[in-house]
Amino acid sequence: MTDKPTTPPMFRSSAAGKRIRPGSSVPGNVSPNTEHERRQLQALDTASEQAGFPSRETASQPVVRRRRQPASTEPMHNLCIRAPISNYNRFVNFCVSQNLPYWQGMAKLMDLCGVTPNGDLPE
Repeated sequence: MTDKPTTPPMFRSSAAGKRIRPGSSVPGNVSPNTEHERRQLQALDTASEQAGFPSRETASQPVVRRRRQPASTEPMHNLCIRAPISNYNRFVNFCVSQNLPYWQGMAKLMDLCGVTPNGDLPE
């Protein structure tokens, strides 16, 4: 007796009736087949939103390909920060509207604030 793992019905393609294999492209018209499956998926979506995981199914902004910016002539260093999404979006929108890479956007904002090379603010 061989025990083959079965794919839950909600992960099957309703259009072709075939199993969707990992790594394959998923057709856009995959939907739950029954009301029970629809309620299960809705409960999962609600639980994930309450846990702080936003849905990736609907993008709020279109994906725009950015062109590569020339690198600085100075040595570079990485800066990784966590920021609230609203601040992050404001910064990214600023850089996109000014057609600047992030490092140049940060430099421009510091110049506008008058931050010295020592990190001091003007009196």
